[in-house]
Amino acid sequence: MIIKWLGWDWLQSFLKRNPTVSVRTPEATSLARAQAFNKVQIAAYFDKLEETLDEHKFTPAQIYNVDESALSIVQS
Repeated sequence: MIIKWLGWDWLQSFLKRNPTVSVRTPEATSLARAQAFNKVQIAAYFDKLEETLDEHKFTPAQIYNVDESALSIVQS
């Protein structure tokens, strides 16, 4: 556990310096998601990613990381 290694005092100081960070309880992973996370599926994802990057000739400046938790996929 990382808290043991760093120490409780360090964690409290860190949280005091960074008030927007919170300690949360992780959510359970669904069975479907757990089953989809396997070597075959991961390899297929990266193959498709490589194919897409090669096809469209994206530069690193054109690639963004998006936090999907803030995106709504529900149409209103």
